Amino acid sequence: GRMFAFNTLVKDTWQIMVHSAETGKKLPFYNPVSSTIETPDFTPDEKHVLYSASLNGYVNICIADINGGNMTQLTHVKSQEVSPKVNPKTGRDVLFISGRSGVEQLWHMNIDGSDVERISNGEGYVANPAWNPNGQLIAFAWTKGFEPGSYNIFIMDMADKKPNQLTSNSGKNENPWWAPDGAHLVYQSTHGRSTQIYTMLADGTHS
Repeated sequence: GRMFAFNTLVKDTWQIMVHSAETGKKLPFYNPVSSTIETPDFTPDEKHVLYSASLNGYVNICIADINGGNMTQLTHVKSQEVSPKVNPKTGRDVLFISGRSGVEQLWHMNIDGSDVERISNGEGYVANPAWNPNGQLIAFAWTKGFEPGSYNIFIMDMADKKPNQLTSNSGKNENPWWAPDGAHLVYQSTHGRSTQIYTMLADGTHS
């Protein structure tokens, strides 16, 4: 909670910026030369940051020191792989979105890039994975289910990997994120031309 990171255009080049949440000041971060660099996420020990970058013509997942140094490419596929999210409890396993199977699906791997497995069933498109603070539940946006073509919010227990749909018939719902209490979710919902931020309990009620 002491830092936040985001990607932004600097002189027509995408870069990651890291700022102190305490002072608001920019912190040093070395960006590799890349046409695409995005979706940064910190490891729980605050020693590393994971992000996606285009280094060999394809967007793959990388890990670096907190200042961007000692960068290592974790995935090496001819596809687009984004949104790496590190388990806040273990610090060892990573969720990410990959198109390596044809369309964007939810995948899981160890933080060293080993033991890669697909979590979603291959239907529709998946985006925006997020770990519950307990390191067991996850949330994500998926086009499967109600309103084909529109994303809805799902959660899943990593023990049984059975998806549970929380939103339906309520527009386009994306970017779920867990509150620190692990009981509430905040997400983005678009109804027509209006996009707002909503909250709900993890069982889908009180939206």
